[in-house]
Amino acid sequence: MFEFSVARKYLTPRWRQLSVSIISLISILVIALVVWLIVVFFSVTNGLEKGWVNKLITLTAPVRVTPTENYYDSYYYLIDTVSSNSDYTAKSIREKLNATESNPYDETIDPEIPGYFAGPLLNADGFLKDLVKEVYLKVNNLNLDKEISQAIIAHDYEVTTSQLRIKLLRNQANIPTQGVISQAIYLGSFDKENQPLDNTMMTYSMDDLNNAFQMLSIVRDYEERETQDDFQLTHLNSDEFNKKLKNFLREVNIEELKTSKSNWIIPKSLWPLSATINALVVTHKNTGQEILVTQSKKDEESLKALYVLDGAKVEKETVRIQDGKLFIQGQLSGIPLKLAGALHFPAKIDTDSVETAKKISDLRIFTSFYLQGILFEGDTNLHQLSIAKATIPSKTLSFDQDEAIFLPKTFRDAGVLVGDLSYISYYTPTMSAVQEQKTPTVVAGFYDPGLIPLGGKFILAPADLVSLVRVSQSQGQAPNSNGINVRFENLESADLIKHKIQVAFKSSGLEPYFKVETYKDYEFTKDILQQLQSDKLLFTLISTIIIIVACSNIISMLIIMVNDKKVEIGILRSMGTSSMSIATIFGLCGIVMGVMGSAIGVTAAYFTLKNIKVLINILSDLQGHNAFNPMFYGETLPNEISFEAMLFVIASTALISLIAGIVPAVKASMLRPSAILRSE
Repeated sequence: MFEFSVARKYLTPRWRQLSVSIISLISILVIALVVWLIVVFFSVTNGLEKGWVNKLITLTAPVRVTPTENYYDSYYYLIDTVSSNSDYTAKSIREKLNATESNPYDETIDPEIPGYFAGPLLNADGFLKDLVKEVYLKVNNLNLDKEISQAIIAHDYEVTTSQLRIKLLRNQANIPTQGVISQAIYLGSFDKENQPLDNTMMTYSMDDLNNAFQMLSIVRDYEERETQDDFQLTHLNSDEFNKKLKNFLREVNIEELKTSKSNWIIPKSLWPLSATINALVVTHKNTGQEILVTQSKKDEESLKALYVLDGAKVEKETVRIQDGKLFIQGQLSGIPLKLAGALHFPAKIDTDSVETAKKISDLRIFTSFYLQGILFEGDTNLHQLSIAKATIPSKTLSFDQDEAIFLPKTFRDAGVLVGDLSYISYYTPTMSAVQEQKTPTVVAGFYDPGLIPLGGKFILAPADLVSLVRVSQSQGQAPNSNGINVRFENLESADLIKHKIQVAFKSSGLEPYFKVETYKDYEFTKDILQQLQSDKLLFTLISTIIIIVACSNIISMLIIMVNDKKVEIGILRSMGTSSMSIATIFGLCGIVMGVMGSAIGVTAAYFTLKNIKVLINILSDLQGHNAFNPMFYGETLPNEISFEAMLFVIASTALISLIAGIVPAVKASMLRPSAILRSE
């Protein structure tokens, strides 16, 4: 193409046109800088927004179906309260779904239906319309809708309030300690099919695994529940312990152990048959002597200074190990050999000891490690040892499914660990008074609740437990305490699926009894999402203005180029080149500069996002604190380039560059060959 070849010639740097080349380069770099900033900013913010939205709906769903007042006032809901087959108790949505019959009322044995009950809603066959099962049928039928083209899962939920008490059994510096955490909570049903929730589950720390391991032998003593202590604990019987131990080791593959921080007595079963090793003989004022082995010369000097500071006498000695005996200066010593400091070493649990273990100390491990170049290996028990490294195939350990609860990460920050025993308490009315009920639970894991206002107090528990507490506290008709979560992958389909459900409900007469909402309508998300959209619109407007300012440099550069190329323009016009071709040449120059700046900026943004962690660390070091608070932004910022941001800047830059090149292009096309050649 003639115009493009001329435009390329004009944009090629030349020494004779150094000023034009420099201005062109600066214009391109300015555009690249702006594009780089915009793409990085929008990629990070879009990623954060997506992460925030996912966290906001972690405990709910993209679409939610909740009963209305008409549902709670309906014959279908109230009939359970006067039916012996329903224990004269209103039923939750889950119980309604699992019920074998829609109408449990038996007129031969049940009391007369109160006059204030609404009339029953009947199907065409004359039987009571099962509202809950109709809802599930309509929602599940959406899986056959080709317009939706994604799997839709409906699952009920329940939410209530109660009190949580957690027992903290710890071993600080080999001294047992106890504590209790009490917290008023919101109790929600745990849904295994909630994939977003699974993604927010926090990985177990070694402290979690060690605590869960140690708590295997602890059980509540229900015979002493009447005492003032809410947590009367005792040791599990040997058979039950062995069963729990096998389940734990089936899920947790222990790879390394570590010694406690205090001086660990090296078992004789690990001693070499014959060896000479350097040690420190410490003589205390009141507690006798210790023989300590250090891992390095540096450890030896620091340990020696520490004991001398405490008033102990420290002497460096060479000790000899021979046939399981310890000799100092040729004399047999009855003092145990201790390791100073902590040591990590590989460990393999003896499977035979697992089969016969009646307590944790019965487990045997095989290990090997080096001290001062001398090999210590053999088998020993787990006394004063803890897990240092382990692999877990799944995100959550298997606990008693009727007791397992999952806590938000704020509880972990408060010192709670996996395996801690707890109970849920709630009050329920009886014939004579209101009594406190307690249900035993165990901490099974932690999750990140995100930005939900109630997230720090929202506990996930088995559905049966939540239903029991909710019904006992007469919270059956509390707003949003019971409903159906409708989950699917593509959040952009939320409005479409909501519309489809509403149409299906309207055609089947369910509309008065159920309300359908998307995550944009939820009370606790609406304001946040609206603010995010407003901020995004504002940032888009600002970005557009910045791009316009950056691309306006092209006008100056092209005007200079037009003035510099007057003679060539005159020659081209004399040779028959049209005004449109001249205008196209300089218009192409503007577009090419804009596209080149965009390409450089997008490339720079790509590498920046891939190394954004390094950039954040530098900013954090300069500020002396986290540049981005993990509470709001997560542990790492999003590092995937946003396709929408990239498309926006490339398209807008090319368009604005074209517009910027119109003025110089029109000026060039209006130049007359005769006037140009006469002036020259």
